[in-house]
Amino acid sequence: MGVSERKGITGILADFCGKIQMQDIPRDVIERAKCCLLDYLGAAIVGSTTATGKIGLNLVRILHQEGGPQQATLIGQGIKTSCALAALANGMSGHAVEMDDAARYATGLHPGTTIIPACLAMSEYLGARGEEFLLSLILGYEVAGRVGTAINPSHRYKGFHSTGTVASFGSAAAVARLLHLDTLHTCYALGIAGSQAGGLFEFLKENATVKHLHAGRSAQNGVMAGLLVNNGMTGPTTILEGDDGFCRAYADQADWDYMVDSLGRRFEMNHIYFKIYPACGHAFSAIEGALAIHAKHKTDLREIKKIQVSTYRVAAVLNRQNPATIQEAKFSIPFLVSLALNKGEVSLRTLSEKNINDREIQFLASKVEMIDDAEITGTYPKLRTAVLKVQFHDGPEICERVDLPRGMPERPLTVTDLKNKFFASTAALWSEERARDLMNQVFHIDQEPNINRLAQIIQMGTKQHAELRDLSL
Repeated sequence: MGVSERKGITGILADFCGKIQMQDIPRDVIERAKCCLLDYLGAAIVGSTTATGKIGLNLVRILHQEGGPQQATLIGQGIKTSCALAALANGMSGHAVEMDDAARYATGLHPGTTIIPACLAMSEYLGARGEEFLLSLILGYEVAGRVGTAINPSHRYKGFHSTGTVASFGSAAAVARLLHLDTLHTCYALGIAGSQAGGLFEFLKENATVKHLHAGRSAQNGVMAGLLVNNGMTGPTTILEGDDGFCRAYADQADWDYMVDSLGRRFEMNHIYFKIYPACGHAFSAIEGALAIHAKHKTDLREIKKIQVSTYRVAAVLNRQNPATIQEAKFSIPFLVSLALNKGEVSLRTLSEKNINDREIQFLASKVEMIDDAEITGTYPKLRTAVLKVQFHDGPEICERVDLPRGMPERPLTVTDLKNKFFASTAALWSEERARDLMNQVFHIDQEPNINRLAQIIQMGTKQHAELRDLSL
């Protein structure tokens, strides 16, 4: 019996990915996909100048033999390489500064920096039309979002990082569509991707930059899965629902209905959030609360006795008080709260070595007490609550509660906000003319005969800028 007849979870998703057409996609979803593309490119352009970006470039130089294939662009590096290596390096760069998009409900899933690099690499290699590129992107987000939401937060509690695990299904689905694979062969691609999936949250204890590799490997896994199937390899066609499949191995429970309900009517693209701070998204409610306190109250920080941050379990583990590097600081709520209260800003500019070593910021961070609140955890992921209580040596307590930070679908950024974010992120690296040229390509990509012009723009090297170059160290 063929997989399309069995109609298992994997088969249903594969069938959907092969049959849906661009005219079936609502216009708001298409326009949001373009926003995701712009947001990813902004993160990757900056990320290409970081230590992680340089690691990716050096890896390509080691693995790419002289005279090897010039199939796909390395963002900001001025060169091309194979599809698989481009997806790997561009995925790493896109995740390096923690400014890439993330899934609202699929804990730990960063779809932009895992799916878009695979789509870019394969579209450039295949000469795909802009519309085909954008549709593959949408389908990648769809598959990854549905699988990630269905198995979380159990997947996260078992120690897995969805960016390194779940995202492989999204990139494989996107590549399968670009290769025009039928249902069975798309199942094979998903099966191969699931067999490669991996990524553990153990990095968080030391904030190891292998986190960035999780993104790159998921992008590369999708490319490899599609190419392997195209060359005759098969994969398990029940990789998601099988007794020894991904969901049962990687989670204690799965919402099987969520994975396939309302296909073509409910789109995961609408469950994506955009970042306004270069930090872990689970710190955003606490950051926003601290910024609100800074804006509303004339507070003498020297008089603060203690700051309590009550939040949900996934956020409460971001409790490092004295980060030694910028990478560690991005995952330290005590530091980020202190930075917000001291500077009134959490940005690429203020997340600096100077501020990490600032004694006043360090001292206030040491006064932050993180509380894993069971009641708040019970509302996650519907809410991402943080309650800040600032206690003084003398004077009334200040309290600020944030249930959902700005950037979430319920509190969305506008297209103008995202364009301004792109300009701000790339201002030190690109001219305004070049940035506007890229934006024009992004927002008209579905009308382009291919993505060659887009690839030309993003391939050009950036102006090196020391302050930004070390953002992810």
